[in-house]
Amino acid sequence: MARAPRVSDADLLNTFESVCHLAGVVSRGFDREAITAPIDGDVYDGTTQWAMHYEKSMGWMVVSGWKGCGAALSRWNGYVRTRWDFLMLLEALSARPCQRPDE
Repeated sequence: MARAPRVSDADLLNTFESVCHLAGVVSRGFDREAITAPIDGDVYDGTTQWAMHYEKSMGWMVVSGWKGCGAALSRWNGYVRTRWDFLMLLEALSARPCQRPDE
């Protein structure tokens, strides 16, 4: 059986940045700890900041909320198992234009 191509951190990050831009949110890359929320002060809103998170036994997920405590695009059981499948999800999201409320 053929194996999926290797997916680099740069591949994931570039595609994730595109998804965040289209969704109108701030990308925190791979650092879910960088997501701030009202607990850090009144000017912060953790739902407008997303990060990619990998959980060893579960897979990949886009998280939001204070330090990545919430799931931005799915339920908490909505992990994507492999890097390749996660990249394919992000590419699908970035290829379809989103209509933002302010446009």
